[in-house]
Amino acid sequence: MVKDIMQSFLAKFIAWGTLVVLVYHLLGGIRHMFMDMGHFEELHSGNSSALFIMALTVVLAIVLGWWLW
Repeated sequence: MVKDIMQSFLAKFIAWGTLVVLVYHLLGGIRHMFMDMGHFEELHSGNSSALFIMALTVVLAIVLGWWLW
């Protein structure tokens, strides 16, 4: 029954959205761990690391979408 439910577009979309949010949260947490160690604390490097995390999240979201569908 679960397998049949997960074949629907809505279920896949919800699963994809949940995974993307978790990936973004994980990457942001890793970024903050580096910031706690003293890296990326300046304005320019902090902004650059934030943009890198967002770009990496987009790439991983595309990969996760490909994997789910």
